Amino acid sequence: MKRTRVLTYLWTLQWDLLVWLVALIVFAIKGGRLAWQDLGLWAVLPDPEDWQGSGWLGITLGHGGVLTAKAFGTRQDTTGTERHEGVHVEQYEAMALAGFVLGLIVFGVVALSGLPVTGALLGELVWLGAFPAVIGAGHIVAKVRGEDLYWGATHEEAARAISEKQSGC
Repeated sequence: MKRTRVLTYLWTLQWDLLVWLVALIVFAIKGGRLAWQDLGLWAVLPDPEDWQGSGWLGITLGHGGVLTAKAFGTRQDTTGTERHEGVHVEQYEAMALAGFVLGLIVFGVVALSGLPVTGALLGELVWLGAFPAVIGAGHIVAKVRGEDLYWGATHEEAARAISEKQSGC
């Protein structure tokens, strides 16, 4: 990991604090362990079939999320799921930056019109909402195209393609 990746906290920290809280809550409810890896806090669940046998192995919510023990490797040996979720972390960083910049623009425009508090609140909403809005839009567009709601979303298609390429498939 490059030290410069820490700079991404400038525009992701607010969302990350929520993500880490979710990881802590999942850990408290489901058990397992907590792991700090790749700039994020991950709740590692003990049972790979912990989610009703769905085959689910992990979810990225920002700089962190939830992985099953089966999907969590070691520092020397990264699993395919970790590579896949790592692509989502990079996607998240880009979406969060876009939301941060748009939020600053909204804040500036509204504040210049004489409503700085309203501008700050609206800018905050844009900043925090960018990541889930883009992910949600990807799922909606997949459905409109007639593809599977989850597997057809472009962020999922890209993560699968990149992680498969990284693993040499």
